[in-house]
Parts: sequence; structure tokens; C-alpha cells
Amino acid sequence: MSNIVETPVTMSSREIAELTGKQHKHVMDDIRKMLADLGYDIDESGRSAEFSADLPDSYGRLQPAFLLPRELTEVLILGYSAALRLKVIRRLRELEQAQLTLPVSPAIPDPATTLLAIGKGLLDMVPGINPAIMAAKTLTAITDNTGLDTSAMRLALPASDTPTEALLNATQLGKLLGISARKVNKRLTDAGLQYRDDKGNWLLTPEGTKHAEALPFERRGHAGYQVMWRSTVVGLIETHH
Repeated sequence: MSNIVETPVTMSSREIAELTGKQHKHVMDDIRKMLADLGYDIDESGRSAEFSADLPDSYGRLQPAFLLPRELTEVLILGYSAALRLKVIRRLRELEQAQLTLPVSPAIPDPATTLLAIGKGLLDMVPGINPAIMAAKTLTAITDNTGLDTSAMRLALPASDTPTEALLNATQLGKLLGISARKVNKRLTDAGLQYRDDKGNWLLTPEGTKHAEALPFERRGHAGYQVMWRSTVVGLIETHH
């Protein structure tokens, strides 16, 4: 449903002149006299700070004019004949009706606000969504859609349980041991520290949680947890072959 807004109706001195058949300069003089009588300031050039405007004439040239609200328009035409007053009043009603029925588009929030609201809404509505993963995906979407740098906020994302310091992935552990990441993962599995789920993701065993953290990540549309190990695990898997 359209939103309806009530906009103040105004009428220009040029339109008043056309409706009444008077010369525009004479209507301008009538307006100046009325405004002065009502206590409004008219400067040396005959302009009013509140009601003067530059409007296009029939040739498209900007010329001095007045824009009056409905109340002052009605005061002005009190000195005109009944027939002329009726023309102006009818036109005022037409303008008022047109202004009252103008639809106004609802304000569109900025993309970042929208994405944050969507993320929060999904967390509230869908059971089982991990908040840390949702936060990572939301930050990525904000960066993709707005260009905002969200790297500082990513540093605040929690681990899957308790945040810890500086950790190593399988590749980095492999460099310490002089073996490949694949062999590292096999040794970690053989040591009962991790296992693969049915989607091929590495998960920590209860024993593994003593030596690692599962940290949320989001890359190229894929989100999940990456197992990161403390360097103390090296001693546990050095002898596993």
C-alpha cells in the first residue's frame, strides 16, 4: 500500500496572474503590499526572504516571482472580484487534492544495515545456524556489496568454543615436522585428535579440543570451521607414522 504524505499547497504569482487575467507585475505589486501590511520584510529589490522565487516564464527564462501558501493566497484575493476569487480557490483545491494523493516511496536502508538485519533474522528464525559462521558470511556480504573493509571486525569473531592465541594449520605444522599437510592430518587422526565428518570436514575429538580450536571462516561463498593447532601438538604426533 502506498504511503500518503500531506504536502503544503503553494501558488505562484504567475499562476495567480493567469487565473485572474491580471498582469504579472500588478499581481507582484499586490503581493508586496499585502506582505508589508502583514509585517513581512520586503527588500529594496522588492523580494521577500520567505516567499520570493525565480520561476521560468513562457520562454523558459527565470524571472522574479512569489510562491504563496494557501493562507496568504486567500488573503491576497480578498481584494479581487468574486468571480476571480472563485477561479483561484478552485485551483487551490485542485492543487491540494493532487498534493494529498502523491505516493511516497518508503525509505530504502543502506545495504550494510539490510544485510545485518537479514543475518539477525535468519539467526532468530532458523534453528541450528552457528552465529560465528553467520557473522563471517554477513561481513563478507557487506564487503562485497559496499566495498567496506570488515577485516578489523573479523578479528573479533570467536572460536567455536573459547578464543585462544596463535594457532597453526596442518600445512604450517607440516613445515615444522618436514612432512606434507596430508601426512600431518593422518597423524592427527591416528593420534585420536581429529576425524572427518560425512562432508569431508575435519572435526576435533574431545582429546583434540585440548590442543586445537575450530575457528569460523568464510571464503568464496563457503563457510565452516578450520581446525587450528597449538604448537604443543607437535610433540604428540612426531612419532606417529
